Amino acid sequence: DTAVITNAANYTVTMDVSPTIAGLVVGATTGVNTQTLLVSGQTLTLNGQVTVNSQGRFNFTGGTLAGAAAISGTLNWSGGTLQAGSTLTVATNGLVQVTGSGTSISGTLTNAGIIRLVSASLTLHGNGLLGLVNLPGALVDLQSDVGIGNYQQTETMVNQGTVRKSGGSGTSAILPILSNSGTVDAESGTLSLNNGDGAGLFLTGAGATLAYTGTYTIDRGGQLAGAGTNLLSSGAFTLNGSVTASNAVLAVGATLGGTNGVLGGTWIWKGGTIVAGSTLTVATNGLVQVTGS
Repeated sequence: DTAVITNAANYTVTMDVSPTIAGLVVGATTGVNTQTLLVSGQTLTLNGQVTVNSQGRFNFTGGTLAGAAAISGTLNWSGGTLQAGSTLTVATNGLVQVTGSGTSISGTLTNAGIIRLVSASLTLHGNGLLGLVNLPGALVDLQSDVGIGNYQQTETMVNQGTVRKSGGSGTSAILPILSNSGTVDAESGTLSLNNGDGAGLFLTGAGATLAYTGTYTIDRGGQLAGAGTNLLSSGAFTLNGSVTASNAVLAVGATLGGTNGVLGGTWIWKGGTIVAGSTLTVATNGLVQVTGS
């Protein structure tokens, strides 16, 4: 059955059981009153469509979400876990706001809308887990010095849309293995990538830094661009084909390698090492500036 929480008036429905339902509607579409569903400490199994209307509030503060559901409207997530084996899809008109610590994904969260990490990080939790898929046109927005963590160091996320750090002057880290065919965008502070690969756009705004700290491979067609800095700060950076940069910096402690890498645009070599056995070609539109000893 579908649970419907839309009766007029200001009130909160607090779960004290662990139900399984086929659908959920929270809130009226008009009016001045708000209708709230609070999940805190129980398991809510959803198998179907979840709709949070304009007067609805769906607050997930603890416990477990399970099942296979799609959500439109806003989910306020301040604690709790998406259960292993479960799936949650954020629709194009959906919004997930992460505001509290202890939020984790042991299933798969697929985003076609917006995920905002407002004041807390998300953690992917499961050996080899594909925990987060950001679809074309979707946005994962890190609005402060928060990030996406991992537990087993083998969790992965896929970005086909945009992952952006829009706020905070410090560092936000994306620790899961990141496969990027979309845009990774550092607009504020430093956005740090650990391990991964991809041929997408790696973009930086003025004064911001996108730092590569683990093992990362940029595939043919990848672009390192923007008014800020793409910093190869440590670890191993591999070029697999032709890659264009406007702001790439190879720093002390980093390595650059590849057997068919072609460097287009501007690359600044402040330190670090070209890996033995590598074959890198500076393209006709390429420039390598050696500025460090």
